Amino acid sequence: MSLLLGNSAGVPRAAGLFDVQEIIISGIPKEGHFTRTVLFSPDDRFLFLSVGSSCNVCEEKDPRRATILRYNLDGSGEEIFAKGLRNAVGITFRPGTQELWATNNGRDRQSAK
Repeated sequence: MSLLLGNSAGVPRAAGLFDVQEIIISGIPKEGHFTRTVLFSPDDRFLFLSVGSSCNVCEEKDPRRATILRYNLDGSGEEIFAKGLRNAVGITFRPGTQELWATNNGRDRQSAK
């Protein structure tokens, strides 16, 4: 049995007493929103990873920013599954479906003064 950890740099796989054995996803942009949510598809064929934006309101230089990425279980086959999500911290599948749902933290400082 192993444990996948979503950190700012990628997704390491840990086993045993959680010694990191291999990095299955690396090179994920780290600046700005750095939390990651890792999720398996309901059919256990894919791995989803949320990557937040680098800033509050901007045009991203890295197209993987403000997205949910989809990978094969071994970390290969990266593709953008959803985009335009500033900081999707929580992602899940609607039970009994293949519909991916996300909570998106919108831009800051929009409350009335």
